[in-house]
Amino acid sequence: MSSLPPASASALLGARYDATQTPLLEELKLRKVYAEERRYLEVERPTEVTLRSALGEVLWTLRPLLYLAALYRYGTRSWTPWLLSLATDALSRRLTLPSRGRLTKSEEAETSRRLLLWAFYLLRSPFFERFLYRSRWLRFP
Repeated sequence: MSSLPPASASALLGARYDATQTPLLEELKLRKVYAEERRYLEVERPTEVTLRSALGEVLWTLRPLLYLAALYRYGTRSWTPWLLSLATDALSRRLTLPSRGRLTKSEEAETSRRLLLWAFYLLRSPFFERFLYRSRWLRFP
């Protein structure tokens, strides 16, 4: 059943319907509107972008390019590309975290995803070859 707008309700009910006589109904409608607006604002309001956070995002974007450039320059057996990439990642993480305030749910999910990506540093050369490949815990043919 569809709800009628107040103008149609007053036309149907005649003089008996008066919006001022039903303040509870109007208050409930306003509460519903305010709750929807509040829910919208809580979900959709992103964290304020500062110069610091923008620099952190730029570093995050440039990290793979810096890694490849260092890999080309120093080779796959050098620790320099690995350390440069790890340092760039750590610095970008530090810069993107807000100094005050909270992150939205999508920003928290992205931050958690980036933190989990740190585990892949253990699978990169030369760390993997030095500590994991020839270890007694992992046996490869």
